Amino acid sequence: MVVTGSEDRTARLWDAITGEPVGEPLAHQGAVLAVAFGPGGATVLTAGRDRKARLWDVASRKMLGPPRLHQAPVRAAVFDPDGRRVLTASEDMTARLWPLPAATGDDAERVVARVQVVTGLELDGLGRVHVLDGPSWRERRRALR
Repeated sequence: MVVTGSEDRTARLWDAITGEPVGEPLAHQGAVLAVAFGPGGATVLTAGRDRKARLWDVASRKMLGPPRLHQAPVRAAVFDPDGRRVLTASEDMTARLWPLPAATGDDAERVVARVQVVTGLELDGLGRVHVLDGPSWRERRRALR
């Protein structure tokens, strides 16, 4: 697989043999300026003009956790060799080293549900944060049990 970023506010996964897109694009709120696969290829990091770096599960194309925010557009994004941290750098010459959560062995949907239960928040398809209402939070908590 290959990952690309674009001025059209998306990152895309592509089949390296056929050149065909794989699944839906990964949506951003600005041009995507930096992309990187994690070690093993199960995750991808995207970042860009919207000043956010996002971590995605390749299989489901779902965001893993909230975006990481910079004060200026993010121009570079890389994983460390063991995949436990990412480094992002923005136009204002700020670099940030972000720890990533340890692998749980759960699928992406279960990880997302766990984050929602712990934080009481959820992300929509554009990466905007919304507070879970009581019934929604309890439903996700029951599903985790």
